[in-house]
Amino acid sequence: MTLFDKLGGDRFLQMNWENKPLFIKSFLSDTESMIDSTDLIEMASNEYFESRLIAQDFNASDVELTIKHAPISIDTGKNSFSDLYKNWTLVSHNVNLYNNRLMEVQKEFEFLPAWLFDDAMTTLSNAGSTIGAH
Repeated sequence: MTLFDKLGGDRFLQMNWENKPLFIKSFLSDTESMIDSTDLIEMASNEYFESRLIAQDFNASDVELTIKHAPISIDTGKNSFSDLYKNWTLVSHNVNLYNNRLMEVQKEFEFLPAWLFDDAMTTLSNAGSTIGAH
C-alpha cells in the first residue's frame, strides 16, 4: 500500500493538485543514503545524464550566473565545485532511472496519470547558492 492509497489519490488530485500544496512530514526518511554527492557529480560528468551546473564565479555580481550542461568536470588541481565557484547548484534529472531506491519513491506516485509525472530531479549545492528566478 502506498502513501497515496492511504491519503486517497483521487482526493489528492481533486483537492491539492494545482490547487494547494500538501506537506507530508517525513515522507522520505534518510534521503542522504538514497543517493550521495559523489554519485551526482559522477552522473554530471557523463553526457548520458541530463545535468546542469548553475554557478557564480568568485568575482561575479550577485545576479551573474553561468550554466554548464553535462558533461561537467572539475578542472585538474581543483577538488570540488566550491574551489571553483562562489556559489553553485548542480541539478540532475532522471535520477530515478539511475537509482533503484529513487525508482521505489516514484512508485508512490503511480496513481498519477503517466503524462503528469516527468522525472525525479535532485539538486546539490553549497550554502547561499541559487538557481535564479524561474
